[in-house]
Amino acid sequence: MNLDKYIAYLKKWIKDNIKSANKKGVVLGISGGIDSAVCYALCKLAKINIKPIFIDINNSSLDKKCINGLSKKFGPIQTINASPIFDLIIKSLNITKNIAKNNLKPRIRMTLLYSIAQENNLLVLGSINADELYTGYFTKFGDIACDICPLTVLVKQHIYEIARKINVPKLIIERKPSASLYENQFDENELNTTYKSIDKFLLFKNISNKDKKIIIKHHKNNLHKFNIVNQPKPYCKIRLNFGSNNVR
Repeated sequence: MNLDKYIAYLKKWIKDNIKSANKKGVVLGISGGIDSAVCYALCKLAKINIKPIFIDINNSSLDKKCINGLSKKFGPIQTINASPIFDLIIKSLNITKNIAKNNLKPRIRMTLLYSIAQENNLLVLGSINADELYTGYFTKFGDIACDICPLTVLVKQHIYEIARKINVPKLIIERKPSASLYENQFDENELNTTYKSIDKFLLFKNISNKDKKIIIKHHKNNLHKFNIVNQPKPYCKIRLNFGSNNVR
């Protein structure tokens, strides 16, 4: 399947999921990064009812500049200033560790997006890609939380190709990938490898042993993020349909 056909397939896939869930459309958290930008552009080009929202929690000026560019290209994006909510939680719970502070941001965003989705009978559209999914480079119960996610089967290289094809703003395409959870955070610095290497690994291409070990280590260390609730084995035979302990 060529890229044009796959883009058409993704548009239809999102529409079909909305229809089967009997929803009116989708809500999407826009970050200023390429993944959410591609999701937004796909929905707008497919004329899907989408509620795009930028949830600002002390975000960078570059994030806001990218949001403005995306708004001009594909339509208005609502901004919600959630910094007061973030500050209140930090103060109330006396949270001091940076990792706890940083992961609180996507969890606040998830809560707001699901509230908006339920209020408006929408699905939450996620924008996690295959590289992030395999390495576990996401926040548990945060940016991974969604109803449908069209990019989980696409490596970063293919997302860039789609972005160029559907005319995502150049500023977004050219910026260094970042989760924007703190100042000067860059994905590849934290991963200690490149998206190019992760792409090749996921596409069964040869990479250095060093990069391969790093990628597999990320994957193994983050497997717990896929186990929604860690459960013991059942006491007796019981009909379950949740997690890995499915007894039929």
